[in-house]
Amino acid sequence: MCAATVLPNKEVIVKSSRRGLAFFLSLLSFALGVSAPSCAQSGTAGKLTLLGQWGGTCRAVAVSLASPGLVLCGKGMQVVFLDIGNPGKPVYLSESSILGGIVEDILIQGRYAYVAADDGGIVVFDLNDRNHPVVVATLDFEYGCTGMVRYGNYLYCKSFSSAFVVVDISRPASPVKKKTVQFPDSYDNENTVDLAVAGEYLYIAGTGNWVVYSLAQPDDPRVSARVAYPKEAGEANVTGLSATENLLCMAEFSLGLLVFSIKNPTRPQFVAAAQEEAEAYASRLSMNGNQAILSNTIYGTKAYDLSNPAKPKLLYSLPARGQSLYAMVANDLLVVAADAGGMELYGLKAGASPVFAGGYNDHSHSARKVTVSGKLAYVSDESAGVQIVDCSDPARMRRKGQFQQEGCGCAFDLEIRNDIAYVAYGSEGLRVLDMKDPSRPLELSPMGSGLFYDVLLDGNFAWVADAGRGLYRFDVTDPSAPREVWRDESLGGLWSVSRSGNLLFLGVGDEGISILDVSDPLHPVKLGSAPKNGWNAFAATASGKYAYVADADAGFTVLDVGNPGKPAQKANLHFENAYIMDVVLQGTTAYLADSYGGIRIVDISNPLKPRSVGFVEVGSGVEGIAVQGTLLLAAAKEGGLIAYRIR
Repeated sequence: MCAATVLPNKEVIVKSSRRGLAFFLSLLSFALGVSAPSCAQSGTAGKLTLLGQWGGTCRAVAVSLASPGLVLCGKGMQVVFLDIGNPGKPVYLSESSILGGIVEDILIQGRYAYVAADDGGIVVFDLNDRNHPVVVATLDFEYGCTGMVRYGNYLYCKSFSSAFVVVDISRPASPVKKKTVQFPDSYDNENTVDLAVAGEYLYIAGTGNWVVYSLAQPDDPRVSARVAYPKEAGEANVTGLSATENLLCMAEFSLGLLVFSIKNPTRPQFVAAAQEEAEAYASRLSMNGNQAILSNTIYGTKAYDLSNPAKPKLLYSLPARGQSLYAMVANDLLVVAADAGGMELYGLKAGASPVFAGGYNDHSHSARKVTVSGKLAYVSDESAGVQIVDCSDPARMRRKGQFQQEGCGCAFDLEIRNDIAYVAYGSEGLRVLDMKDPSRPLELSPMGSGLFYDVLLDGNFAWVADAGRGLYRFDVTDPSAPREVWRDESLGGLWSVSRSGNLLFLGVGDEGISILDVSDPLHPVKLGSAPKNGWNAFAATASGKYAYVADADAGFTVLDVGNPGKPAQKANLHFENAYIMDVVLQGTTAYLADSYGGIRIVDISNPLKPRSVGFVEVGSGVEGIAVQGTLLLAAAKEGGLIAYRIR
């Protein structure tokens, strides 16, 4: 298969799709691809044209020294360029087009910025015109690029593999991959977790141990030592690594900051642990002279003075406004990549706690599902609640409002009618929101508890699929006081619910698809079921005598439900390295949400012989799709919301 890569300079390049990266799928917890004509088989299915993108996680920030006040921050699969000359009022300058994956790291050297865009490899921007940075080079990586460090004229780049890549940047606008360095077979490292440079040595934190490389020949690093993690590192769930001349600092997920002496560069020695209360969820690290800046996805940002490495001194602990994924000090500012909180800026003064100065937030955390009504899209965000997005101009989508209540579970799905939204809110049950003023959603009522994953409005009732305890039915005649009127826990954990005529189709996960007769809504009757093909059956939608199933790693399944008591599989379309989680029909076309790869387009003009006719590669993957006329919206997880025109 192939996909077209849309770069920030608008040039379109056709490239082969390398892989479908298997992102970790919790139970509930551009090179954007646009299908090129040469990629699709002939057929009636519509092709997709990219219109725009909104939201996405902020995992990386960087401050330019060559162009004072210029800050780059990640926004899903884009880079946003900001002027923070006045930290209280950051000025938006521009943003890139969609890159090939989530922006994981940004490194600025002089007038050039090197962006690690995961599946999109490295994208190089020339910052000479700060108002209109341009892409001058891209480098593709077999396993993506998720981070990098610099030594002289070389970058050392990590990925989801047991290797790192050496890149020559002596000609900054024309980087060259020099070598891929594999860990020796005898070393117990499955992946490069993080890397740091100190002196003439490169330190690699793997999943099993450290490996120390000599950079005496920077284009050809050589192993100097393998160092087992000490007992003080606990389970050694390393999340970050940073170094100064004599100190190597590690962020360990459960333990927080660990400090090691590297006076002997090839024999790091444990010195101290700077563990405070609630250190779990430690994220990345940065260094500012003798200060270690530790990010924590739950508890914010902490800074430690390491002037005496044996006794790290806590300088400040900054509660999280958003999730602190990375933080760095630039002059008198602390700059934080805060996930759905966007970029945050804090003023620093010696002896005082940081003070929030300002920020930029047009971000989201992880878009799971999307519902479109009129000119508004309602995005169910895994941990950032419900995002209301104005999509009247899909090329310039902007957030209109947000509902997020501290302590609430994950928003997984919603339906809206007459400006009232019904939200499947995970462990917080069903939440009913008044959306008459989308800039200020008001909660009318919470209802129930469980693991609510999907919701379907049906007249004055709402069906709710519970991933742990079956199917619920609520009377929502009075939206401010919904009442549970029926439930069936014997159906098992459910991922989805949809209706066609008098039949309900339930995605029962590892049990496949169940069909209920609801002609008497007070007494639903189970008619039949069809076993799953893959790990889970996530969603099903019916048209006529056929039901179309999002069948996870088994792909796309067609069932004959003419006799609902005995549904029969008639076809299955399997895709390599795919995980299908949603299916939406439009005429004789099915659009599939592939959590590993993007959007798959299937011609179902003959349901017995479905044909794959297109693939849109999205670096973050896609979990939900909504279609309104010729507008298709994709909930692209950490990549935010992406809009396409169907043609």
